[in-house]
Amino acid sequence: MAEFLRKYCVHIPQRFLVCGMLFAACILCVMDRQAYFQTIYKMVYIPTPSTLSNSECPVMQHRGNSKVMFPDFIKIRFFWEREQLRAVTHALYLGLIISNIPAGFVADHYGGRWVITVGVLMGSLTTLMYPTIALQGPVKLVLARLIQGLGQGLVFSSLNSIMAQWTPKSERTRGISIITAGLFAGWGIGYGLPNISHRFMDLWQMPLYLTGAVGLLWVLVWLLFCSSK
Repeated sequence: MAEFLRKYCVHIPQRFLVCGMLFAACILCVMDRQAYFQTIYKMVYIPTPSTLSNSECPVMQHRGNSKVMFPDFIKIRFFWEREQLRAVTHALYLGLIISNIPAGFVADHYGGRWVITVGVLMGSLTTLMYPTIALQGPVKLVLARLIQGLGQGLVFSSLNSIMAQWTPKSERTRGISIITAGLFAGWGIGYGLPNISHRFMDLWQMPLYLTGAVGLLWVLVWLLFCSSK
């Protein structure tokens, strides 16, 4: 299969393919974050002033109705404190800070191909496993977000190393601009992903599964067609 694709895609300059794949990697990193933000407030029940009461059992607010008076939130919901949610959300950015600079040194010395592969793989697998990890509690979800942040730090450091190897100086600025545009494209796609996924299956988990699966597909294509230099 790989030989067939190489034969019929040989007219595409390799540096363009690498640039396109790095553009897609940036999209994936932001989509991983967006999938989390789009689902976290659907998977976690956060009482608002209109839903709070003096009752010790806030789930039983509307006792006069035969149906549970929640919006169309599905099946599994978690009752976590706001402080726990903040810890889960912030853990990714801590991971980014920890891995960003060391990843640049590793990519320069050993090549960025495997560094970015590991980074995208960490992010995609973590996104796929969010629903399962959430069942174990917020502490383990904090660790998962930290791992995802470490992976994204690998991605953003190694893509600069790869571009330095593949792109001529006359094209380097344009190449970096294209890759950076992937960050903004990721935000746009991430906002629309829940609406698309809910048309097929009304589950809060679907954006996570779709984003993680696309990331694994990216890893396969990257390993088949791209190298560090």
